[in-house]
Formats: sequence, C-alpha cells, structure tokens
Amino acid sequence: MKKIYIITIIALLLLIVIQQIAYRNDIKEEASLQQLYLKEIFIEYKGKVKSKDIQKAMNRLSSNNYKMFKYNEYNPEEVKQIYERYKKNGFQDVQSVFSYMKSLKSVSNKNNCEILYIEIVPNTMQRTDEYTQFQLKLTFQSLQSFNVLLKLSNNKNEIKIKL
Repeated sequence: MKKIYIITIIALLLLIVIQQIAYRNDIKEEASLQQLYLKEIFIEYKGKVKSKDIQKAMNRLSSNNYKMFKYNEYNPEEVKQIYERYKKNGFQDVQSVFSYMKSLKSVSNKNNCEILYIEIVPNTMQRTDEYTQFQLKLTFQSLQSFNVLLKLSNNKNEIKIKL
C-alpha cells in the first residue's frame, strides 16, 4: 500500500516538473514573438536610435494607456495637457494624441488597454534623409488593433509616434 502512495507522489511530482518546464518555454517563446518587430525594424533601419530605446518607448506607451481613459479626447485643453505629459513617449503632435486616444477608446477599455503585441505592416517602410518610418499594427489585450506610424530619426536619437 505504501509503495502505491510513493509511486503516485513521484508521478505527480514528475508531472509538475514537466509542466513547469513547458510553461517556462512558452513564456520564452511569447517574449521572443513580442520582440520580433524590433528585429524586423533593424533589418532596414541604420540610424542612431537603438533597439532598447524603441522597446522602452513602446513599453511606456503601453503602460500609460489606462491613464488616458481619465481624459476627454474632445476637450482641447485636456488633449494639450496629455500631449505635454506624454510627448516624452514619442507623440509627434497634439493631433496624434487626439487620434491615439480616440482609437484606443474605440478598441479597448481601461481593463484591457495594454499592448499585447506589435507587428510591422508589410511594405510600409519609407526612408528620407531625416527619418525612417514604419507602420506598426498595435494589438491590445482586447484583441482589437489599430495602426500607428513610427518615425525614427536617422541623425539623432529621436522616436516619434503619429496617427
């Protein structure tokens, strides 16, 4: 009788270990998928902006989305206030903030507004002397998405987001 208990306990512990290993591999795979857009950008982009700076800007954008639900996007004073507060996140102008807030509120709510993953829209890269521009598809936890323009300066470390 004791042997059966011991064998059962060992089998259960073995299953737990296998499950933990499989879960860890899933997390690594998900993280690499979330960073895939960075690899695609740097295949084409040869400027001053670093990969970690783009990643940091997109993470700041995602983590501040829920705060935008406090504001009314149709009140010009509030939109200007948000622009001043979040221009370090890369917004190019007040109109971009307005469009971003309007799009964000149409595809998600305060509880599911973080960016789940980012994709580059194929064949949308444009390059000039000043900047390289990519169109990104942002998919949120609500599984809804919209597109933004990511402008990377070729001559200085500057990131701009435009809608």
